[in-house]
Amino acid sequence: LGLPHRAESRGFRLGANNFGPISPHAAAGLQQLGIALPSAVRFPAVVVEDELRGAARVIAVKETEHRPLMQQHFPALVEQVEYWQIDDIDCAEPAEALPHLQAKLDALLAGLRPATPDSA
Repeated sequence: LGLPHRAESRGFRLGANNFGPISPHAAAGLQQLGIALPSAVRFPAVVVEDELRGAARVIAVKETEHRPLMQQHFPALVEQVEYWQIDDIDCAEPAEALPHLQAKLDALLAGLRPATPDSA
């Protein structure tokens, strides 16, 4: 979309539940949308306080999972986070969750687009 923004993904608990650099379900969803993954995909990274403080916007995809973790690890920053309620694979099938995530992302991106004379 030509937006001057960059998104990074971080997590609280990395380990046995990770599929690798990206969930195969997320990779398939991106492929269906015609979005190619970069040739070098990094493995998940743990969130650190400096990144939270330096971010223009922080979004946690599942509030019921991430709000308590924020409270535990970064209590002063709990309210800085925009919490969505999109279930992960433990509670929803990818075919159910991915369209919800796409709708939230579409709305987010629409709000980030600069106003044009046609949209004013």
